[in-house]
Amino acid sequence: EASMRNTTVEILDRLQSVGDEAGLKRALEWYLSKTDIDVYAYIAFLPEIGPRGINNHPKHWLDRYRDEGYLEVDPVISRARDTLIPFQWSDIKRDLKKRERLVLDEGGDVGLISGATVPVPGPGRNAGMVFFSSSLPDQQFERLWSSTKYDLHMVGLYFHSAFVELF
Repeated sequence: EASMRNTTVEILDRLQSVGDEAGLKRALEWYLSKTDIDVYAYIAFLPEIGPRGINNHPKHWLDRYRDEGYLEVDPVISRARDTLIPFQWSDIKRDLKKRERLVLDEGGDVGLISGATVPVPGPGRNAGMVFFSSSLPDQQFERLWSSTKYDLHMVGLYFHSAFVELF
């Protein structure tokens, strides 16, 4: 527990001194290597530029996601637009429309079984979202999330502000 806290403090320091996108990616990947979270995605909605992101999702999934227009129907994204509190994906798996469920099912097929999202309100309209995902089943991910959610929330906030500073 204490070592996780030290690791969190260290990444928050690193994120404040990162000078480019590659450095952001390295810092986040270093941090996540200390957890059971292996996959992440980050999207910033920047009014002047449009959506920009960093992630380590498999390329064939990103291509499919784009080609199918999943950004428009992804229930994780629509929920993140409506809340400021981080949430687990298992919380929204009920009551989904067919196409929303399809996005999650296909994500599961590429190893994005469980996950959580940290929405980040931005200054002006510079909002962001950080997605942490894992191949763990929901119950195991729930335990991981409950022990790390405050750390991941802070990391999401600092990551977003570091990213927005770069632009």
